[in-house]
Amino acid sequence: MTATRINLGNGKWFCPETSEDFYDRTRWDGNNQQHVTGDQFSAEVLYLTRGKAWIKQSWTAWQGSVDTYDVIEADEALDWIARYGNTDAREKLEKLYPGKLAEVEAETEI
Repeated sequence: MTATRINLGNGKWFCPETSEDFYDRTRWDGNNQQHVTGDQFSAEVLYLTRGKAWIKQSWTAWQGSVDTYDVIEADEALDWIARYGNTDAREKLEKLYPGKLAEVEAETEI
């Protein structure tokens, strides 16, 4: 199987298949699943690469839209997971950085 290489536009790339993924939490609004973006048609996911870079993918199901990939700082990634990460994302973070989630949550109004 060939790995997917995502060009970050800065001369760098990353491979989602070899990165750790952290998905957003969804909630049921009575009609649809809502993502952290506030609607059912778009969402975000974070990736932690083997080189320890954090990448945020934003996507939407709207026709003609293109996924975006942004390199973000570790503090922003940890804050995102504390605020928006699903249960699996929070458990992965706790395994990678024991105690960090509680620390971030204590510093952040959630």
